[in-house]
Order: sequence, then structure tokens, then C-alpha cells
Amino acid sequence: RIASELLRRNAFLLGRTLEARLTAATAYHHQGDLARMRENVRAAGEAAEALADFPENYLSHRWRAFYFDYIGDDEQALASWRAMQEARIAYLVIALFRHGQFDEALRLCDERLQRFKNARFTDFFRAIVLAAQADTPDAVLGAFVRAGEETLDVINAHRFNYVVRCLAGQLNEAQQYCRSLRSAEEQFVAHDPWRVHLLDYTCGAIDDAKLLHLASDSRLALTQARFYLGTTWLALGDRAKASDYFAASAEDKSLGILANHMSRAFLAQLQRE
Repeated sequence: RIASELLRRNAFLLGRTLEARLTAATAYHHQGDLARMRENVRAAGEAAEALADFPENYLSHRWRAFYFDYIGDDEQALASWRAMQEARIAYLVIALFRHGQFDEALRLCDERLQRFKNARFTDFFRAIVLAAQADTPDAVLGAFVRAGEETLDVINAHRFNYVVRCLAGQLNEAQQYCRSLRSAEEQFVAHDPWRVHLLDYTCGAIDDAKLLHLASDSRLALTQARFYLGTTWLALGDRAKASDYFAASAEDKSLGILANHMSRAFLAQLQRE
């Protein structure tokens, strides 16, 4: 509010306003205050409409996509994510996966891999898409796990390698990989102390109940914890338990958090199969 009084209207101001409004709407939803929830969703919609005046800024499309995704307008959300695909494709690929549009998702990944050398984020999302189509786990692993020096930072190397190995049903290998990252634990602490708890869980050092207890003070942490729990139980072959955790993570509606979007996508695929 203060920024809007001091500054002329611009994409970043509108986007942050939209983000704040949707965050508030989620908080009021969890409190059961539906009137305030609806008021904040309405205000977020006004910001989304105003952002249409800034099509040259890819972040405008990103924020509009979050709004349309939040209210369940999948058509406009996909259109907004497609409008920003020259800059980023992660959310678009996940959304396409969630809707079962695997061919377009793979095409986007393949095109980007041709343009950018060692695009490891794209490798990861391509492996995710393949997990819904591949005949063998090796095809999923081969799309991401490669010989040679890893170029991802330790945080993304951790979450990407764990998820891909779990999707291939190789929980022991996933945990073994995470244990190999123990020497980099200081980097996890520097990024976010909560990440150390996630590392402990993916190493097999703590159980589900302990991870959820450690996450209980933060909705963001709960979103991430539930995603990792769902992924782990998917690797163990318990699809019902995995679905329950993914559904809980999806319900949190943590705006722009990768774990939330992936939980929704994995849940949709489990429901299709």
C-alpha cells in the first residue's frame, strides 16, 4: 500500500501486490474467514488485469499465470505461462504435465536443450515428463543422471536427484546419493536451516512424523515436507499414501513454490493411472 502511494504504476509493484493478496487469501482461507479471502482474491484479480498492460515484462505473465491458476482458470493460466516461455518454462512444463499434455511438454524441453548447453533444470523437468511415459526406470534416470561434474548448486542437485531417483523407484539409491551430500551440509545451513531437515529425511535419518513436526511452524516448510513425503512413498509403491501427501501439499496453495506445483502434477498423474 505504501509503495503504491509513492510510485507510479509498474509491473513489479502490481505483481507484488497480486502476490501479497493471494498470500493473504490463502491465510484467510485456512482461518475460515471466507469474506476476507474473497476480498483478497478480488483485489488480486484487479492487479492481474492491470498487469496485462505490461506484456513486454515476462514477470507480468508469470504473476497473471499464478492468479489464473489460483482461481482454477487453467486455460488462461496456460496462455500466460506460454507467453513467458522464452524466459522460463518450468511452470509451463509442470502445468502441461498436470493436464496430461506430455508431447508439448517434451517438445518445449527438447527445444530448450538444443538452445542452451547443460540446461540442468530443463533436464530435470524432461525426466519428470518421461516418468509418465517411459517403459523403464532407466529411461527416466538416463534423462537426468549423467556422468561428469554436476553443475547444479547443492540445493537443486539434492532435490532434483532425489526426486528423479524416487520416480524411478530407487529409494535406496536416492538416500545414498543424499548421504554423499553430507560434506556440503554447511551450504544447506547457509541457504536455509530447514533444508538440513529435508536432507536428514532424504538420507533416511528421520521419519515422516519427525519431519512434519519440524515443519509445523511454517506453511512453506509443510508444503515442501509433504511433497518429499509423497515422493518417498511413491518410490516405496504406496500410491494411496503418496496421493494423500501430494493432496495435502497441493491444498497449501503456496504461491510459486515448486513443491506445490509438482505435488498437484503428481497427484493428477496418480489419479489418471
